[in-house]
Amino acid sequence: MQKMSTEELLQLAVRAGIYTKKGKLTKPYRKNGEPSASGPSS
Repeated sequence: MQKMSTEELLQLAVRAGIYTKKGKLTKPYRKNGEPSASGPSS
């Protein structure tokens, strides 16, 4: 991953469901998104 370009890293994150194609975080990863069942409870 260290040798990947910014565009390649973004595409990887899109395929993983972390970012949208427009470069925005998907709902589970936004600060105001719903907490994950596996995430820490605050």
